[in-house]
Amino acid sequence: MKELADYTKTYTEIDDKMLVGEGTFGNVYLVRTLADSQQRALKVIDMQRAPERYRPSTHFDLENLTSMAHQNLVRYHDVFYDPQENKAYLVMDYHERCCLADIIVFYHSHKKTIPEPVVWRVLAHMMAALCYYHTPFKSGASHMGRMVHRDIKPANVFLASDGYCKLVDSASFRLLDKTTINSTIFGTLGYCPPEVLKMEQYSDKSDIWALGATIYAMCMQRPLCKETDPEKQRDAISSMESIDITTAGYSTQLNTILNFMLAPNPAKRFSASDLYSFPALRDYYSPVTGGWDLDFS
Repeated sequence: MKELADYTKTYTEIDDKMLVGEGTFGNVYLVRTLADSQQRALKVIDMQRAPERYRPSTHFDLENLTSMAHQNLVRYHDVFYDPQENKAYLVMDYHERCCLADIIVFYHSHKKTIPEPVVWRVLAHMMAALCYYHTPFKSGASHMGRMVHRDIKPANVFLASDGYCKLVDSASFRLLDKTTINSTIFGTLGYCPPEVLKMEQYSDKSDIWALGATIYAMCMQRPLCKETDPEKQRDAISSMESIDITTAGYSTQLNTILNFMLAPNPAKRFSASDLYSFPALRDYYSPVTGGWDLDFS
């Protein structure tokens, strides 16, 4: 990672550290490039907040964020490190007023249903992002191999103005070994898959479950499970035989896909490549044109 002194040569803060978001590992601020006054988002990560077992490899993980390039991922420009404070500074593209979590809150408060084509588009674009994560062959970042995101949730999904839905990642991803990595409850509880709650193992299928829970929240405008205790959530999820979003007016086809994504047993859960080739998604991989067809009136 670059030294913190290099940060002040490239970026300047806006309005005395204007806060635009808060996360598990740190806060997000709005900054501007000195060269051309482009707005960027700056996430300041307290490295001490990462689980101790992962701290030695976190530096390597963060350095590689700038190597990742995909139209469905938020782009990272620079990563800086302050050894005195043990904090990392991540500079990424800034996407204003398009966070999926905020969209869900707005539609819920106004008693509106998010249009199904928008749901399909978000699902298709996030599938493309996960295919990039889970493949060992990454354009510009082939040395990184297969990865899992581990913190997919509405707050990390953005419906950007360029017509692409984008997934943001900041210190949550892990490089996979040949099959799986040891588990710890890492990420946001409401979007943790059953195997993680059981303290078993992460795999690429864990990301699929978290995305399924995100799409469920988008359709039903509530979390799949509201329990705040990991054991109670694990038991609640284990007792779910299936989910039904048709009661909110969504199609049986979307409901079927969602049930495959939320299968409690990872072996029975669809992979990203399974879903990517699903016929119903084929019409939704392209970017939207003319806006996201969302009503904010």
